[in-house]
Amino acid sequence: MLDELVGSAADLARRWDAQRALAQARDVTDDADGYLPDDLLVLRELLERLPAAVVGELRAQGASWAEVGAVLRTSKQAAHERYGRDGR
Repeated sequence: MLDELVGSAADLARRWDAQRALAQARDVTDDADGYLPDDLLVLRELLERLPAAVVGELRAQGASWAEVGAVLRTSKQAAHERYGRDGR
């Protein structure tokens, strides 16, 4: 799942770079820098899914809930409550 998210983010970054180059070539100077609203929604979705993917990878590698909490900058209890069996 994490690899899929990273791949999606990389693809989105390439699309944004292409849009920015196109906007600059057309001399478009708007606040959005040529970004597509749909791309921003995709990015939001990726960012919302990323923590759960990271937790899944960490737990699959044997990380404790204390270690997961440290990565997420929260307590082990909060990490477990949010991403434990019932929180996934």
